[in-house]
Amino acid sequence: KDARAVTRQWLSVPARGEAGLDHLEDPAITVLERSRHETKLGKGHLAANHFRIRIRDCAEGDLARAGAILDRLLERGVPNAFGLQRFGKRRNSHRLGHALILGDRERFLAELLGHADGDGRFARAAESFRAGELEVARKTWPKSCVPERAALRSLIDHPADRDRAVRAIPKKFRLLYASALQSLVFNRYATARLAIQAPHFTQYTMGSP
Repeated sequence: KDARAVTRQWLSVPARGEAGLDHLEDPAITVLERSRHETKLGKGHLAANHFRIRIRDCAEGDLARAGAILDRLLERGVPNAFGLQRFGKRRNSHRLGHALILGDRERFLAELLGHADGDGRFARAAESFRAGELEVARKTWPKSCVPERAALRSLIDHPADRDRAVRAIPKKFRLLYASALQSLVFNRYATARLAIQAPHFTQYTMGSP
């Protein structure tokens, strides 16, 4: 939905880039308003989201069917579960969060650096780590994998210091892992409630990995 949405939103740009706002060449973007502020927008600076959903290419009878579904949802409520994207590309962010909370650095690093299903660069990097080839693993992880590369860089310089390797990972990622664990707990709690209140809803996985 986000990729297809028509949105109106505030965003922050560095003051040095303000002049560029007058020369945007993208016909899909229009600057409606701008102002200076002493801080940039960050997490928690959102008062609310408002949506208007437009459904296209409907078939005959879809309106009546949608109305019946909405009535059922109004009666039973909507489980607001966290989707798979909350659990990372490798669907293991919640396990990383669990290891962090337990203070199990060895398990955390094994999960972060040695776990990767399937083929591709992730799997090759994980295999190199398990083989003790840390420099090969670091170079194999894509540059977008900031936590993995940061932890490996620390382990290469300080092989025995697991705690240092974990702390080398930017804090925002460590908080994200803890948040993923919270999300899994919420999803499982919501699933349990649905099983009690509406047993026929238990067929849904609630987005849990």
